[in-house]
Amino acid sequence: MPPRVASFASRMPLGVGLAVIVQLSAGCVRRAEPYFFANPMLAQADLNQDTEPPPSHGERAAAKPQPRNEANVPPGPTATARVATVRQVRAPEIREVIAPRAVTDLAVVTPLPAPHRNTEATAPNSNAAAPSPLRTYEGLRTWVGVRTKEVPFVQVLMWHRTLQDRQVAAAQPATIAALVEQAQTNRAFVPAAELALTGLRVGDLLVFDRAIDDAPASLLGLVASIDARGVSEFFYVAGGVVRRGFIDPARPALVRDADRRVVNTFLRHKQNQPPAGTHFLTGELIAGAIRI
Repeated sequence: MPPRVASFASRMPLGVGLAVIVQLSAGCVRRAEPYFFANPMLAQADLNQDTEPPPSHGERAAAKPQPRNEANVPPGPTATARVATVRQVRAPEIREVIAPRAVTDLAVVTPLPAPHRNTEATAPNSNAAAPSPLRTYEGLRTWVGVRTKEVPFVQVLMWHRTLQDRQVAAAQPATIAALVEQAQTNRAFVPAAELALTGLRVGDLLVFDRAIDDAPASLLGLVASIDARGVSEFFYVAGGVVRRGFIDPARPALVRDADRRVVNTFLRHKQNQPPAGTHFLTGELIAGAIRI
């Protein structure tokens, strides 16, 4: 008898303790055949029913039918019969030959149209074909988009001398500022305030302040035509490319008029971010004109 059961029975009255000991002793007697419980979690199991124990997990797994694998079949007549029953399937032969599509049926890919600028025209000092000979101011339009390696203001002076049939000066100014100083000495410089009243003329050399650098007299342009509105068309060089712009000194801060036609174009060509209040239009950046 377990010690805990004996200690518990000793604390009871003599008669009750003896009865408890007898009952417990009878329950601990081994049987020749052990009890098999159908379900140990339920109290309705019949202990006197002589039934077979349920199969264990391992017995159920062993009794489960295994999938048939032809590789596991031992060699013999049965295996040979099974291998012989394998059916081979072939794709049907193609009897109709599809002819390839003709080239005419394919979509024709056409190249994009040529750009608006004259791509065949390059710098006058290059080995490629140059623009058409410059005989009139309107001929400068064929130079738009042309790349040149000349100094920008030197290229403009070459146009001016060619159109006015003038000889190249022996001592050419090295900068635009020197050119302006020379024009002021010869009284050939017209300031922007006077241009707003008198207007521009074809052949005027336009001087712009802070258009490329933050210094005065940084860009030079050549007036080529003037329309009925008083808006002038001029040409200049910036970033090594010939460009075209428009200007009206009488309306310096106007981009387009009531008819949505251009009056002043944007002119600044810089990489840095300008401060607030910086002017960008041609009418706002012009310092004057040189008339020779």
